[in-house]
Amino acid sequence: MDFGEYLARVRRCVTYRNDLVHSLWPVQPGGRILFGHRLRSVPRDHRTADGPVAEWRLVTTTMDELQSVVTELVALADGDFRRWYSLANAPASSPSTQGDVG
Repeated sequence: MDFGEYLARVRRCVTYRNDLVHSLWPVQPGGRILFGHRLRSVPRDHRTADGPVAEWRLVTTTMDELQSVVTELVALADGDFRRWYSLANAPASSPSTQGDVG
């Protein structure tokens, strides 16, 4: 997986997480399909002069989907993040040592 794919997965999971955490969840009998709603700000770079600054988001999910996204968030934070973080913090090789082994 390249870094762009990693960031896309992170963005999808974090957006899903934010939709869950910041939504109002009315009482729902049965609980097979859960739904919530929230007012979400439109990002400044997506606003138009006559457009709204916020929009209603309807959130629907299931317990299986919720469990799947939580599992993916853990994988992204535990394994994949460590890999990308270590690459970002690795010391750059100097021109005199490039290609040296050992």
